[in-house]
Amino acid sequence: MRRDLLAAVTLVALVLRAYPLHVFYLHPDQEQVPRAAMQMLLAADWRPWHLGNPTGLVYTLRLAYTVAYRAGRAFGAFQDKVDLLAAFVERPFPFYLLSRAWSCLTGVVTVVLTACLGAQLFGGAAGLLSGLFAAVSFLHVRESHYTWFDAPAVACATGAFLAAMAYRRRGNMRSLIVAGMLAGLATAHRYQFAVVFLTLPAAALATGTARRSVLPLAAAVAAGVAVFAMVSPYTFLELSRAWRDLRAQLAVSYWRPQPAEALPFGTVLGVAVGIPMCGLALIGLAAALAECPGDAVALLVPLVPYTASVLLAPRLFARYAVLLVPAIAVLAAGGVTRLSDRMGGGRARLASGLLVLVVIADPFARSVMFDRVLAREDTRWTAGRWIVDHVPDGDGLIRPGEGWYSNPELPSTAADVAFDFGGPWAERLVARGRLHGVRSFRMVDYGLDGNGIDWARPPAHWVVTSEHPGLPGFGLVPPAMARFLVTHAVPVARFIGYPDDAGRAALFDPIDANYTPLRGFGIVRQPGPNIVVWRLAAGPG
Repeated sequence: MRRDLLAAVTLVALVLRAYPLHVFYLHPDQEQVPRAAMQMLLAADWRPWHLGNPTGLVYTLRLAYTVAYRAGRAFGAFQDKVDLLAAFVERPFPFYLLSRAWSCLTGVVTVVLTACLGAQLFGGAAGLLSGLFAAVSFLHVRESHYTWFDAPAVACATGAFLAAMAYRRRGNMRSLIVAGMLAGLATAHRYQFAVVFLTLPAAALATGTARRSVLPLAAAVAAGVAVFAMVSPYTFLELSRAWRDLRAQLAVSYWRPQPAEALPFGTVLGVAVGIPMCGLALIGLAAALAECPGDAVALLVPLVPYTASVLLAPRLFARYAVLLVPAIAVLAAGGVTRLSDRMGGGRARLASGLLVLVVIADPFARSVMFDRVLAREDTRWTAGRWIVDHVPDGDGLIRPGEGWYSNPELPSTAADVAFDFGGPWAERLVARGRLHGVRSFRMVDYGLDGNGIDWARPPAHWVVTSEHPGLPGFGLVPPAMARFLVTHAVPVARFIGYPDDAGRAALFDPIDANYTPLRGFGIVRQPGPNIVVWRLAAGPG
């Protein structure tokens, strides 16, 4: 595999994932992990408040924030943890940026590992194509931007597959132990990725010397469990609480009825990597089973049950398919090279090049357009800034339910800090003057069903509505409220992310409060819902 071409593929992967790191965009779950890491640091312990997800990413950020705090104290930037919290509350962007940069980095590492995986199975040319296909994969590009578990977990899983295949080919015990450790690390980011452990016995049994592999297999499994226990220790230390939280998390994905119909698995795969890549992957799968069945089994054994669990999940989020991307990229690359070998002659290279362009055109174009949309300011930021500039301090503000995804972003108040980090920390910030001057509006929340507000006697004369025609479940205006506002209020500011007349021009994940689409970016003006600020003609305010 030519290193200069691999470097070019890596550069493509980096550009697609690093831009636009400079923009503070919003994601529905972006704040959870950084906030949890800050809570641990302030409490001077490592105990998570929730164990529905393992603590791999939280601990990574907790460690990074600790290093930043120590360095800040050494250079005089922080006097104590109150200053650190003040920096987090006043300007959280650098803290979120650490996690986003980590997702970007692990996403690029996944591309390189995928290239190595392809080279293992089908040779150097297929390795480069594997890396290229993974580099432009829309779903992997998207998840490499977000402060969430998927990008680092997939990097660990891909490394585990590669190390397991290395053991199967060379019989080096160290490779299988590394595979076990990486499988444990992947599981420490996502419980569902425990299926990656299945690659260990698959690789061991495929060596042809099963008896000799018993000891390396036991050592690899033990190493993986030990890594998981180190990175997510409270899963074992508080097993009953972990099981309770995990059951609640599973209920969200498997047991509760859908608020909206999830996308079919075929549609998810189509937007993840593109239909042509999926078709070529089937050809590559047949070639892998014929040429290197042991490697193919080691790769597929974990992914088959994972795919089955995804298919059975009534709440199928698009991001659940990201673990499949490296394998699809490798198999699709194998499909291209084997078709090229069959064609032979001077035209084979030209035909293969055209086929590669067909495969990458759609996912690459959508990845580029996704980056362009993310580079625009979210409507929730724009609306929040307008409210701070135009609504008097202390005025009442009627808005969607507290903590709801579609609310404008407003500066944190003492009450917000108390809710997130505890009353004593809020009091310390106030005492140090770090929250003076922050606008404090009297918030009145209306339920998404429209209940809770007596519109005959509205409790405030400023109203915020937030809706989104592509994601009606995460942005809607109750009918009674809409009728009242049309006759009794005046819209004073509008912030449009997705025009009302766009209809179904773009494809969104209907069960995910992510206001960037999976397809159809041209109609999107800004990330975020359509927000309107209204002023009532009369009211107590």
